[in-house]
Amino acid sequence: TWSNLHGGELNPLGYHDCFEKLPDMIEKLERNNYAWDSVCYTVGSGHRDNSPPSFRFVDLAQQWADKWSYPRVINSTNEMFLSEVSQNTASFKTLRGEFPNTDYTVCATSTPQELAINRNAHQALRRAETLATITKQLCTYEYPTGQLDEAYINTFYYDLHCWGMAHPGGPAMDACLAEKTTFAFRAAALAQDAEMKAANRIADNIAYEDGAHLTVFNPQAHERGGVVIAPFNDWAPIGLPMMYRTPANEHGEKWLSSGWCIDRQVQYPPEWLMTKPFKLIDTVTGDAVPHQVRVTTDPQAASAHAAERVAMRDPMMRHDLVFAPTGVPSVGHKTYTVVELETHQPVKTHAIGLTVDNDFLTLRVDDATGDILSYFDKELGAELVDADAPHRMTQLFVRSAKTSQDMPGGRIDSVTVVDDGPVFTTIRVRGGMVGVPMWTKEITVYHTFKRVDVAVRLLK
Repeated sequence: TWSNLHGGELNPLGYHDCFEKLPDMIEKLERNNYAWDSVCYTVGSGHRDNSPPSFRFVDLAQQWADKWSYPRVINSTNEMFLSEVSQNTASFKTLRGEFPNTDYTVCATSTPQELAINRNAHQALRRAETLATITKQLCTYEYPTGQLDEAYINTFYYDLHCWGMAHPGGPAMDACLAEKTTFAFRAAALAQDAEMKAANRIADNIAYEDGAHLTVFNPQAHERGGVVIAPFNDWAPIGLPMMYRTPANEHGEKWLSSGWCIDRQVQYPPEWLMTKPFKLIDTVTGDAVPHQVRVTTDPQAASAHAAERVAMRDPMMRHDLVFAPTGVPSVGHKTYTVVELETHQPVKTHAIGLTVDNDFLTLRVDDATGDILSYFDKELGAELVDADAPHRMTQLFVRSAKTSQDMPGGRIDSVTVVDDGPVFTTIRVRGGMVGVPMWTKEITVYHTFKRVDVAVRLLK
C-alpha cells in the first residue's frame, strides 16, 4: 500500500502556484531521507471527496515539461507510480496488523448493530451459495444468481468507508445514514431468503421416517460441530413466491397460492415440544444428544429481535431448541429425531450462585459488577483473568469525547442466572452508564465443549 493522504496532496492552481510550492516539498522529502526517485501526490479539482475531474493538471504538466527537465511532472495513475518505485525494494518496510485511526472505525462504532448484521450477512451468503449450488445439482431448483449478486452488492456498499456527510445530524445526514444502514439489512434479508429456500428444497428430498425430525446443514469444507440454536418458529424470509396448486375441484381448475419455501410453507415442530419432555436422537449413532429449550421472556434480552419475539402472540416464537451436534460431515447434513417422553427427566445444572463449573472451566461472576472475576481453564490448568488489568473482563465503560478518559457513574441493576441446564448456563446483567441509559449483558457458558459467549444490548 502507498499512504499519501493528508501531507501527500498537491493541488496547484496552475504553473506559477506549482513553481512556488514544489521546491519546498522536495526539500522536505530530502530532510526526511526519502528513499525513492519518484513521489506520488494526490490531486483534485477542489478540496472535497470525489471532486470532479479537471484538465488543469494536463495543462500544468505540459507547461512544466516545456520549461524544466528536472523535476519531471507526470500525470500518473497509482499503478504507474507503484510499478516504478517497486523496483527499489530495498527500502520497503514490512508492517503487520491493522490500519488504525481511519474514518471507517469511527463510523462503524456509530452503527454497531448494522455492522454486525452486515458481517453476518457475508457468512450467510457463503452458506447460501453453497446450499444453492448443491440444490441446483441435485434437485429441481433455479440457482438465484440475481438475488445473490444483489446481496453481495449491498454488503459491498455497506463495507465502503463512507457514512454520508461530515455532520453528525440533520435531515441530510439522517437520509445518508438511513441509506447506509439499509444496505446491511437488505443484504441480510436476501441472504436469509436464499439460504432458507435452498436448505428446505434439500430437506424435501431427504427420506424421513415418521415423526418429527431436525436436519442440521454444514456448508463448510470440514467436518464440524458446535452450537445449534433452532427457533421453534423462525422468521419468514423476504420472498413469498406464488405457484399453482393441485386442482381445487373436479373440473381441474388450478389456483394460485404462496409459500415461504418455494412451493410450501415453513415446517414447524409440534407444539407439544413447549410443554412435554422429549429426547433428541442422533440418527447416525442412535445416541441421545443433550439439549435445552430456551424461552425468551425479556424484551431487552441480549439476543436478536428479543422485543419482537416477546411481543408476538404465538408462544412458539419465543422458544429455541439449543444443542451441540458433533460429526456433521463437510458440505453435508445430519438429522436428529425428536422422541416424546412420558415423564420429565432430571436436569443437570452447572451454576452454584454466580459460579459456573463444568468439565472445561470454572467461571465466577462478580455479584456487584456483573463482570467475570475468574475464568479457570481446566485443560490448561491456568487462570485466564488478569486481576491487575486496568479493566475487568467483560466490563462495559464509556470514554469521554473530550478527555478520552473513562467516565464514572455506571450502575448495576441486577445480576442473575436466567438459564441453567445440561447444554448451557446464562448469567444476565442489567445496568446503565453515561450515554447508555440501559444495557443488558449476557454471559453464556456451554457445557458440552469449551466455549463462552458474551452478548450485549445497548440503548445509546
